[in-house]
Amino acid sequence: MGIYNSYCKQPSLFARIVMVLLLLSPILQCYGWGKFDFSFIVISFLALCHLLNHGIRNTKVPHTLIFYFGWWYLSHILSSSSLVEFLPLGILRIIITYIMFIDLFDLDYFISKYKKIAGFVIIYFYIQELGRVLGVHIPSVFPFLPIAVMEDGQEYIQLTMEWSRSASLFKEPAVFAQYLLPLLILELFYNKKKNWMLISILVLTLLCSKTGNGMVGLLALFICYIINIIKKQKGIKLVSSLVMGFLLSVLLLTVYFKTDAGIEMNERISTVGVEDTVDKGYASSTFMRIYQGFFIFSEYSNLYKIIGNDHDSYIQSCAYNSPVISALYGKNDMVTYFNAFQNVLIYTGYIGIFIIFLFFRYLWKGNTLCGKSLLFTLIVLSMVASVYFTNTMALYLLPAIALKNKCLFNNT
Repeated sequence: MGIYNSYCKQPSLFARIVMVLLLLSPILQCYGWGKFDFSFIVISFLALCHLLNHGIRNTKVPHTLIFYFGWWYLSHILSSSSLVEFLPLGILRIIITYIMFIDLFDLDYFISKYKKIAGFVIIYFYIQELGRVLGVHIPSVFPFLPIAVMEDGQEYIQLTMEWSRSASLFKEPAVFAQYLLPLLILELFYNKKKNWMLISILVLTLLCSKTGNGMVGLLALFICYIINIIKKQKGIKLVSSLVMGFLLSVLLLTVYFKTDAGIEMNERISTVGVEDTVDKGYASSTFMRIYQGFFIFSEYSNLYKIIGNDHDSYIQSCAYNSPVISALYGKNDMVTYFNAFQNVLIYTGYIGIFIIFLFFRYLWKGNTLCGKSLLFTLIVLSMVASVYFTNTMALYLLPAIALKNKCLFNNT
């Protein structure tokens, strides 16, 4: 079984189970015991089974991605201070998990199950929104299960009750938005016969989620859609389409920013500047998502800026060497939260950035509009979201890799 399944043969039962669990993993990761959430446990077990049964000799993973994983592992060893640190289980788990995902991925089956699960979480989201109107709290997580999001599960449940936004069945509204965006891209650019009802529902839900991730993702998609129109249409038809699109966008945005959701979103947008986040006097979520990693990386030694250092002890020491971060956190422990771009920079240095660039360049060149849109949206989100080789990131990468390989297959 491989990434050509969607146009050669049906995926195996094992592959279908893996894809369904991948789609459920952002929900399952809310439950478990600390780092050992349900998603981590089940998918790690399946990845180990796949590795033992199939090995890595015939893997469909792009060589540049394997090269990046290899450099990450080598960088970890080079920056280790003891022999105990030479076996980074976290890195090895990510490697074998992504090998399994890519080898077993079937795009058509993936999309069919994606629509069903997304439909359910969207319905639950609007039930939560209705509950807010009626003054009834409908939880995002179920308290009768062990909560893995925070050390104190009850504290997390209490925090969710104070949220002004709904998160459906996810640990936070941002993850909900990240989950819906790949499906919207697939509906817009993969299927020739577009389901405009589903597309409209997805766009409306992303706007109602009132998340920065949702707005950033929609903006990235809007850019992709405009480029697609420019490439496909010419002359008067192109001009009229662009004018109509511009006027419609202005009208819809004007209406949206006058709603409660739009007003709250506008307030969030107006405080993304570094001065605004630092001047708050505490480490806001905006500061952690966008700026924190750069302040830490600026304190890295010249060597580690080149090769990276993913050891938590070194990251923490550099954090408190930064006057900005030490002032914001004080005596409290720093929350180790970075966006994906900063993860690459901090963990693997300038060399890692270069290798990731080669990987993205490989995926981009010769890919379809859908594959490029998935990749572009992922790159944009990587500047604001902590999705570094998570299962959520796989929702963007796997279809993009499948579409790239389909293009290569058709050209042979």
